[in-house]
Amino acid sequence: MKKAIVLGLTVLGLLCLAGCKKEAPKESVLSVAVLPEDYKRETGGMMLTEQGYYYCSMENRDLHYYDFATGTDMYLCNKPECKHDGNKFCVATNDKYRIDRVCLYGGRIFATAVEETDTAYLFKVLQIALDGSEMNEFVTYYTLEKTGITTVEYADDRLFIHRNRMVIPMQVNGQGEDTTYYGTAWVNLDTKEVSYSDEEVLSKENIALTHMDGFGEYIFYCKQVTKKKMELYRYHMTDGTEEAFKLTTSFGGQYEPLDENTVVYIRKNGRTFFVYDHTTGNNEEKQLTFTFTEHLHDQYGEEHISVYESDAVGLRYDGTYFYVADKSYLRKDKKADGSGEKIIIGNSYLHVFDGNYKKLAEMNVVEELTRPRPWNELMYLNKYLHHSDPNVHLYYFGDTVYGVWSKVEAKEGHYVVKFSRSDLLAGNPEYELVLKEQP
Repeated sequence: MKKAIVLGLTVLGLLCLAGCKKEAPKESVLSVAVLPEDYKRETGGMMLTEQGYYYCSMENRDLHYYDFATGTDMYLCNKPECKHDGNKFCVATNDKYRIDRVCLYGGRIFATAVEETDTAYLFKVLQIALDGSEMNEFVTYYTLEKTGITTVEYADDRLFIHRNRMVIPMQVNGQGEDTTYYGTAWVNLDTKEVSYSDEEVLSKENIALTHMDGFGEYIFYCKQVTKKKMELYRYHMTDGTEEAFKLTTSFGGQYEPLDENTVVYIRKNGRTFFVYDHTTGNNEEKQLTFTFTEHLHDQYGEEHISVYESDAVGLRYDGTYFYVADKSYLRKDKKADGSGEKIIIGNSYLHVFDGNYKKLAEMNVVEELTRPRPWNELMYLNKYLHHSDPNVHLYYFGDTVYGVWSKVEAKEGHYVVKFSRSDLLAGNPEYELVLKEQP
């Protein structure tokens, strides 16, 4: 029934491993009131806990839980004797809803979903118990008649909730060319009140909100005002005012709010930090360094010198340290006589900077790049890690940090690594692969 619906959102669709189980974590919480938490980027998409993580599969939009201790992937449904076949009682595979984005918030999972009827698409928010015992409709935030509509998509890749305010960008495609309509719905989790950013809920002229974050009384988001220009705004949750931040023209959506007035961001395809102070309007530039040289020998014993250069592609801040991930390196491959060619390969490093933007450590999270290898294996590395999402996915539990990287050619495949922050800063960049999809 829902084959006509194409949801373009990229929720972290971590691989569904074998071994469906009927049981799930025993934590029914739907009777608990929604807690007014600050937004946590790590609770969207892949919802990590210290014991395991919840996720929505990319292929079927089913809900799953993966347990670290047992290495078991299970459907998030504990209904006795449930076959997890899409029946109306199954929490994980309920065929009534096409689940889109998910977020762990206030002790439960919230999800956006679309229900298709004969005449309309019903845009809904669901709330789901952590033990898979319950799934209830929280609110229907929009109803769209099917007339002239071909697909329903979303303009951002994570479900955003900050202090009980949910922001949901929408994208709907109509028939013919240039018939994409945008809109943004706002849901108050306290009152279930729904409002919209624009006078016309869906319109070709509306600008979708993306790259959302929250700090204090403000919600931050980006607008793609032209094909080449993105702007950052902040919205005051009490008085409803919106203000633009005057960042550099090369801003590409990678930023972290340090407080309500200050953001750190990296320019698009660059190696530079910028610190923007909204009270003064100043943009202060900080230089990053991502270059190193490697000496290799081919199967014939001939030496090759490789100079790696990379651009910052993801930025995170844990309150003390900045973590910057780079995208695939531009590999300048030269033989000893100076000849050679340029090759793009997929490396992925994580760099750590202190509060003064001084580089403290780096870690290569591609295990294949940490061992000696013959020349003829270099092109094989194209299959390995690269950030498909522009943001770094890091999850903090005290001194333990989990990181998520995805493969270049398989967005549904991800690696989860675990490392000690103190060990990394002490010069020991070792990590443990918690989950790895085989290429």
